[in-house]
Amino acid sequence: MSSHKNTDRFVRLLQLYALIKTHPHKYRLRDLEHHFAVSKNTLLQDLELLRKVGIDIRGSRRRGEGYHLQSDTLIIPSVFSTKEEVFALIYSLRQLEHASGNPLAKDIRSALSKIIDQLPQHLQDAAQHLNSRLSLQPTEWSIPAHIIETFHTAIAEKRRVQMVYYSKSSDEITQREMSPYVMASKGHSLYVIGYCHRRHKIRTFKIIRIQEIRVLPATWSYKPCTDPEHQKIVDEILGNGHVFTGEKQKVVIRIDKKMAILAKEYPFANTKRTFADQEDGSTLMSIWMSEPLQAAWWALRFGGSAEILEPEHVREWVKNEVKKMQEKYG
Repeated sequence: MSSHKNTDRFVRLLQLYALIKTHPHKYRLRDLEHHFAVSKNTLLQDLELLRKVGIDIRGSRRRGEGYHLQSDTLIIPSVFSTKEEVFALIYSLRQLEHASGNPLAKDIRSALSKIIDQLPQHLQDAAQHLNSRLSLQPTEWSIPAHIIETFHTAIAEKRRVQMVYYSKSSDEITQREMSPYVMASKGHSLYVIGYCHRRHKIRTFKIIRIQEIRVLPATWSYKPCTDPEHQKIVDEILGNGHVFTGEKQKVVIRIDKKMAILAKEYPFANTKRTFADQEDGSTLMSIWMSEPLQAAWWALRFGGSAEILEPEHVREWVKNEVKKMQEKYG
């Protein structure tokens, strides 16, 4: 089994466990087939594997009731033998950990820590280093897998990389050598922050703009940033796993009656929201964000059913966007 298939199954097993633990008796076998888009035989094999490692999931004898958790004394087998498998697992679980509203985020962190502790020593040190330098949110990136894997190796083994990079600001393609410190997601993009040996500064690079990359034999040691803003970002990632945070502003969005329920169900990044239902059936959604314009883009998905109430500069931005739409569509 390839490392990607191995990791995909591991993530599916965790999701299956989480689903049944948080929704006992709700999901029957055919419900799980539809939810995970896999065959009946695949699910039965997954359930059997979970039982073998101490997670005893049982079906109900009552008609119409689904699976429930009988016991979950987990026994972790040593199944990962290559660094590629370990890095792929860490990468996937860190994304799953930051999924919006994930009730098992703390359990995932704990499980990942225990898995790393059980690894062979030659994999354990690199895995711990990589795990401490990732801050990811689930999203879709059209980035070649080998670029992600190259950064996994370079960060875990503290090695430099050489890359061909397109800079949008200068509209130039240049060759860079860098020491990658951390990899993190912001919005729908993936970035790497590290020391650029061409500029002799710590810089942020958008990974999708990297055209070629390879790991170099040279190793690196961490150099503090001279730029306080970059240093703040790096410290936050290394210190508490949050990324690109700044002074947060309150955003309030009014959502009309017909879309209020859908808005509550529709996920919004990895941020907590509060809802105040109104007498007319609408709801006021309040959210604190360091990048309020993300909330504006979210609100625009609901068209005329959503209205930004505050802050004023975000409301004005939406007005201008609507004006541009009117000019284009007449």
